[in-house]
Amino acid sequence: MVGIPGKSKGCHTCRRRKIKCDLTQPNCDRCKKSGKACEGYQRGPVFLNRTLDGLQKRQPMEEAQPRQGSHTQGILNNRNRSDFIDGIRSLSQERPSAQRIPPQIDLTILRLKKYETLFLDGYLPSHSGIGGNFLGLWLLESIVVDNPGPALEYAKQALFLARVGKLANDKFIITQGNMRYVYALKELQRALLNDHQVTRDETLAACQVLILFEVLQSTGSAVKGQISHMSGIVKLLKYRQCNSSRTPLSDALMDYLRYTAMHTSIQLRSLSLFGNLKAKEALWPTATTPEQKLYDKGFVFAGILEDLDRASIFKSASDFMKILDRCRTLNQEFACWYHELSEIAQSIPTWRAFLPQLQYESQETIQFPDIRLAHLMLCFWSLRMLLVFAMSLLFKHSPQAEHIASKPSRTEGSSEPTMMHAKLPQRKARSQGDTESSIEPSANGAVATASQLATLVLRAIPYCISDDVGLASCIRSTVGLLSAYKILACSPQRTEELQYCRSLLGQLSAKRGISLVADMTKSSGKTKDVKSA
Repeated sequence: MVGIPGKSKGCHTCRRRKIKCDLTQPNCDRCKKSGKACEGYQRGPVFLNRTLDGLQKRQPMEEAQPRQGSHTQGILNNRNRSDFIDGIRSLSQERPSAQRIPPQIDLTILRLKKYETLFLDGYLPSHSGIGGNFLGLWLLESIVVDNPGPALEYAKQALFLARVGKLANDKFIITQGNMRYVYALKELQRALLNDHQVTRDETLAACQVLILFEVLQSTGSAVKGQISHMSGIVKLLKYRQCNSSRTPLSDALMDYLRYTAMHTSIQLRSLSLFGNLKAKEALWPTATTPEQKLYDKGFVFAGILEDLDRASIFKSASDFMKILDRCRTLNQEFACWYHELSEIAQSIPTWRAFLPQLQYESQETIQFPDIRLAHLMLCFWSLRMLLVFAMSLLFKHSPQAEHIASKPSRTEGSSEPTMMHAKLPQRKARSQGDTESSIEPSANGAVATASQLATLVLRAIPYCISDDVGLASCIRSTVGLLSAYKILACSPQRTEELQYCRSLLGQLSAKRGISLVADMTKSSGKTKDVKSA
C-alpha cells in the first residue's frame, strides 16, 4: 500500500512519487509513459541503530537499491541528460583539479629506486644480528631526508648508478653515474656559494657521498680525491660552527666524519686539515663513546707524526727524546682505554664473554660477537701498531733512546705496568687483557712487537670483510689492512703473513671493487721508510 512503509510492492520510482505502480517487470509501464527511469523492485537490507531508548526509526526508502545499469542508462537517455552534462561542466569550472590528468608513475624515479636498493643490499649487513648498520647510518639518514637538495640528490644517484653499473659491467649505467657525479660537483659549488645552503646538513652529506664515490669508483687517484674532499669538509665544518642545530642526519654525519678525519690526518702525518689539535677539539669538543675516545687518540698520534717528520729534518736528539716520551704516554693511554672498554663490556653479555677468551698468540681467525666490537678492536690494534712502529724509528734515530728505554715510564698516576725494559714477549698463550695492558716495546723488539699487532689485524680482517657484513665494513677495514701491510713489509721474517695480507688486499680490490685499495697498494709498495708507515 502506498504511504505505508514496507507494505507497497511497487517499483522504487512509483513509491517515491507516491503513486500506484502497475508492477510490470522488469520496468513498470507507468514510468515508461511518464519518461521516468524505473529504479526497479530490488530491496536491500536496512540497518537500525540501537540506542538507550531502543531501535531508531528507519528513514523512508532506505531499502531501495536501484539497478545501476538501467538507472544510469536512463539518465543519459532521457531529457535530463543536458542537466547532467551541465552539472559536470559547472563542477569542472569550480574545481580546476577535476580537469587535470591523473598523475602518472615516473619510471625514472622507479629505476633510481631500484639502483638505490641494489646498492644498499650490498653496502649494509645482510642481517641485523651482527649490528653493522651504524657504519652506514649517515647514508641511510641522507636517503630519507625530506629535502635533499640537488647536490645531495645528484651525489646519491652518481654513487648508486656507478656502483651498480660497475658490478654489472654495464658501461652505460657507469656513464650515467659519472655524468651525475659532474652534476653533483656543479650543484655543490653553487650550494657553497649560497649563505643558506652552505650551512645545511644536506650539503655536508653531499660532500661525504662524493668521498664514498671516490673510494669506490675513482678512475684516477682515489687517495687525492678523498683527501681533496676531506679538506673541503673540514673547512665546511669550521664554517658551520655557528650552526648549533642538531638533527639525526647531522649527528650521524659528525660521528662518521670524526673517524674519516682521524684516518686522513694519520695518512697525511699531520693535523694540517685543522691547523692544530685545539682547532680539531673545537669541532668535536667532547668524547663520550669508546669509538670517539679512541679516535681522539688517533688525532694525537697524527700530531706526533707531524713533529716526528719535522724532527727528522733537523735531526735534533732532544726533539727525538721529547717525541719518544709523548709516544710512551700515548701508549699508556691506549692501555687505559682498553681497561675502560673491558669495564664497558661487563654490561654487554656477548662482549663480556668474548674479551677474556681472546688469545694474543693464536693464529686462528677471530670470530667477533658483532661488527661494532670488531671494528673497535681493529682500529685499536692498528693505531697501537703504528705507534709502536714510530717508536722503533725513534730508537733508530736517537742514540740516547737505548738509555731512555731502560727507564720506567714517566706517566704519573698510572697503575698500568710498563715493559720498556722488557725483552720481546715469548710466543706463548696469554690472555688479551694481560697483553693490551702491558705492551710497551723495547728498543730491540719494537718492530717485532708491531709485527705481532699486525698479525692480530690480519686475524680480525676476514670477519670484517665477509659477505654478511656488507661493503661499509670492508671499506673501513682497508685502513687497518693497509697499515698492517706496510708494517709487515719491514719485517723480513713475516713473509707468510705478508703474502696473506696481499691476498686480502686483492680481495678488496678485485672482488669488492674498492678503488682506494688498489691506489694505496701501488703507493705503499714503493717505499718502506718512515713516511710510508
